[in-house]
Amino acid sequence: MSVWKIKPVFLAICMSAILTVTGVWSGGATVLGAEPGIAQTITPTENTDGLLKNPAMGWMLYVDNTADAFEDPDKYWADFGAAADHASILLIRAPWSQFEPEEGRYAWLYDDKYKRLIQGAKDRGIKLALEVFVNSQDAYRQATPDYVRATGAEGKWLPFGRGIKSNIRSVTTTAGSYSGSISDILDNSEATSWTSALNVSFPQYITFDFGDDAVVGNTISIVSEYGSGQGITKVDVEYLYGSDWVTAAASVPIVWGTNSDTEEVRNVSFPAVESTAIRLKITDANKKYGNFGISEVYLSDNSPTEQYWTPYEDDPVFREKFDVFLDAFAAEYDDPAITDFVDVYGLGWWGEMHNLNLKTETEQQAANWLTDRFTSRFSRVLLNSVEGGYLIDLADQTAINGITAGIRRASYASPQYLPQEAKDKIVSVWKKGVPVFAENNFQVYDTWRTTWSPFYPNVGTMLRQAVIDAIYTHSNVLDLRRPDDATTWITRYPELVHYFNKYGGYRFVLNSVKLPAEIDSGATFAIEQSWKNTSVGLFPNKRPNWNHKYKVAYALLDKTNGTKVSHSIMDDIEPGDWLRGQDYAYSSEVSFPGVSAGEYDLGVAIVDTTLGDKPAIQLAIMNAKSVEGWYSIGEILVR
Repeated sequence: MSVWKIKPVFLAICMSAILTVTGVWSGGATVLGAEPGIAQTITPTENTDGLLKNPAMGWMLYVDNTADAFEDPDKYWADFGAAADHASILLIRAPWSQFEPEEGRYAWLYDDKYKRLIQGAKDRGIKLALEVFVNSQDAYRQATPDYVRATGAEGKWLPFGRGIKSNIRSVTTTAGSYSGSISDILDNSEATSWTSALNVSFPQYITFDFGDDAVVGNTISIVSEYGSGQGITKVDVEYLYGSDWVTAAASVPIVWGTNSDTEEVRNVSFPAVESTAIRLKITDANKKYGNFGISEVYLSDNSPTEQYWTPYEDDPVFREKFDVFLDAFAAEYDDPAITDFVDVYGLGWWGEMHNLNLKTETEQQAANWLTDRFTSRFSRVLLNSVEGGYLIDLADQTAINGITAGIRRASYASPQYLPQEAKDKIVSVWKKGVPVFAENNFQVYDTWRTTWSPFYPNVGTMLRQAVIDAIYTHSNVLDLRRPDDATTWITRYPELVHYFNKYGGYRFVLNSVKLPAEIDSGATFAIEQSWKNTSVGLFPNKRPNWNHKYKVAYALLDKTNGTKVSHSIMDDIEPGDWLRGQDYAYSSEVSFPGVSAGEYDLGVAIVDTTLGDKPAIQLAIMNAKSVEGWYSIGEILVR
């Protein structure tokens, strides 16, 4: 097969000549009377606007649990309503203990709510994406099943098992700012930090306001780098009682171990208090650089019954049990009929590879172990490396090297966590043939306004930036997220949903096909064709676990019922090569052996060769489809 490029002037001349001597097809309508052996040119009408639901692309819904059990499926799907019609993928992000609360008792076998959630997705033609995490940091439950601890795995009890951080409505300080914003200490990232103004005197205050709803807390955890140089060294903890500030803990010393970029955590404990505001009264600090600083703060109610155990992620017993779980997990979900992709995910805080809980291994060694656990079990669905923590370069290189299929990145729309240089780095990875899977940094838009309001005047501006970032980085997916967030997208900003439908992911158009109007039965003949991708994403056909399984194919269809009589695969056409802004033209040798003489409809499809060449990809053309999924684009006579 040869590949040729279309020159616009040359194409216009050729088309003019063809129109005068041949039958012409446009959008599947024919002008009869073509002479035997004379070429016909078919030009399908492009679908420039419609929603296409295809593998590894589109809008995503989330089951991102905030309760002790999986969502009530009836309420969940009812709350999404029409928003679910726009989604192609349902992401389930949950702790291991929710997938397997007791040893061998898997949610997909025994949890009725979970099974009904999955069935709801299947009923709506929505496939799954899956993430499992094992670290209990900021979790609403112990993330690793307790039977792992009882079997002998070593770990630790987290000093802030049940976080109240999400209840904070604002944070303020009297200490000014030399770098960063005081809100950076609540952004769930140790990569950002705040430092006070220079040469401040003491005391200084940092106040956490919970709004009108009082919360119970007894621990403040302070994360700092360069602690010996600029860490807080003495604090009081005070809480608001009526209009008075009352001391809960006085003159608590804090000692730091290093003066480097290693993040250290120090816990300030105090008798449990219930209040609408808590503040740190800072009475001393290391000021080697003229000021003090904090990377992150966590507030918790660490009552003993609420502490959650987390394993050392290089513990052999933990790993043995996790291997058994992954065996069952892959047996259930390494199935492209129900699963779109799985993220290589789960270690460290929030499962995102921050602050791994390790005894002897390095973070890179642990990340490589995790990747091997997934790649050795999943061979049919796409696996994505997660860009998280300090291992972003490793995640990128793992995908570039073809160990995983794509990269998954959160923090879209966040100027802090996805600055321009981060976006450009993602683009550089995409240019090496790696598909991108995006996630908005923000959620619960109307309730957690303080997360996005420092950067955007309104929700719409923030959501617009999420779409802009997704298009800029060539992302295949973006999230409508939770039911309340999805409703915001669909009802208030439908133009943004439509825009990503049109330009996110991939969108394949058959520009034209040139072939004989009549052929001899069993004869080989030439098809010249031109294709394009009008969206910004990458079709992962060349990536691991898909392995070129999708192929362009043409078929002869029975004119009475549309069923396929014979088909031919275009083995040398690779849709995974198609990028926006180019036309891809090919000349192929085709035959339909053993077909009886007669008139047939000509069908085209991108088929899944692992499913008996079943049409599998929705094309952006207006032609009608047969019951088997072939687009009928014209007629052909077999002599």
